Amino acid sequence: ALTATGATGEREAMAETRWDSLRAIIARLSTAASRDDFVEQCLTTIVEALHADRALAFLTDAAGATVTLEARGPGRRLSPAEQTEISRGVVHEVWRSGRPRRWALGDDAITSSMASLGILIALAAPLRPLLAGDEAAIAPRGVLYVDFRDPRRDADAEALELVELTAAAGGGPRA
Repeated sequence: ALTATGATGEREAMAETRWDSLRAIIARLSTAASRDDFVEQCLTTIVEALHADRALAFLTDAAGATVTLEARGPGRRLSPAEQTEISRGVVHEVWRSGRPRRWALGDDAITSSMASLGILIALAAPLRPLLAGDEAAIAPRGVLYVDFRDPRRDADAEALELVELTAAAGGGPRA
């Protein structure tokens, strides 16, 4: 068992790792060869920093239909089959509401699909363009989705904040 001091030290180390991850994402804004390269690097960083099982970036149209921009797991790109093994309800709810959110298995009706996929926690945040000139331009243009299937993993409010900040950067410039 961890002592109070050990638990505090572990939380501080995790927070420092998350700040390092955010710094890396910001640094990549100016060095990525393309938007797709930047999104891939962001997702890789999120998976590594949070020890997540999946991270996907979706673009959405005005009706909410999605197309996968990039999909990463630990150390690799997800296969097309793995890309479908996500909670579409989570993605749609974040796109619809425009707000980041954390779901844990059993929280609400959306999570019923999570159980059949082995998802214990899902985090999602809206992707928005970096440079917005009007209200229509800042509407969500996609969703950043991250999930956890290992019961030894947890994703707290700080993890959701890292996902939200990454989504803000990962939306890239307006087209």
